[in-house]
Amino acid sequence: MKKMIIYVLLILTVNYVIYNETSFAETIHSDSYGFSINIPDDWSKRKPTKSWTYLVYANLKSGVNLNINLMDAKGHSSIKQLTLEQIFSPYYEYAEIIDKTYETDSLSNVDFFKCIYRWKNSDFKKQFEGKHKLQYYAVQWVKNEKLFTLTFTDSERSFSKNIQQFKNIANSIKFSANNVEYWEGKNILVDEREKVISACEKGISSRGFPHAKVQKYCECAVNYMTEIATKHTKEQIKKMAEIKGKDFIEKEAFQKCKHHLE
Repeated sequence: MKKMIIYVLLILTVNYVIYNETSFAETIHSDSYGFSINIPDDWSKRKPTKSWTYLVYANLKSGVNLNINLMDAKGHSSIKQLTLEQIFSPYYEYAEIIDKTYETDSLSNVDFFKCIYRWKNSDFKKQFEGKHKLQYYAVQWVKNEKLFTLTFTDSERSFSKNIQQFKNIANSIKFSANNVEYWEGKNILVDEREKVISACEKGISSRGFPHAKVQKYCECAVNYMTEIATKHTKEQIKKMAEIKGKDFIEKEAFQKCKHHLE
């Protein structure tokens, strides 16, 4: 995983070139990976040079470019599971992170990590950028155990002028329904939420806990179970149950929320 992330962060450095071909970009709809992204008409599609690069586009006039890289992320369901040290490892000490944020898409519940960074002046920077002084805007997310990294590369001098367009392109990402089968419990937890909470309260109250504490506990537990059911496919839930036991979701919810009963 560490080697994979190193490749993701450095690929834009070695791919930074000034493009001189003319063609027109198209809006990308990926049925294979269940997302779409809008590319401006004045950006040109380029042929990827690395096996892990899904697509490359460049603005012919300015020379800025974007890559979307795709890597295996087995065992990970959210970009939030990776620390900054892991993302930049083993070059974290060379990274100057200018801005960073986490956002969650309200429709798909996919988490995004967005950051602006550059490499500190060092032999490392010279090795990967040469004479170029570059700055980067990166957007990462994990979906269906795949790590996606969208990175924009620009010169430090022009970055502030172009960053809003980079953000507009990144914000155009939409996730479509795919053929992945989700755990049946998701529909129950989402569509019948109040009934599930009511059943929880009835069961816990029978053990003699105060009603006010029971309400807080059940809301917390149902929220946690809904999060698990929404973020994981049926196959992922099955594999997790084989490792942790068939009642692992309820047990984890109890451990996470039992403080409300104390």
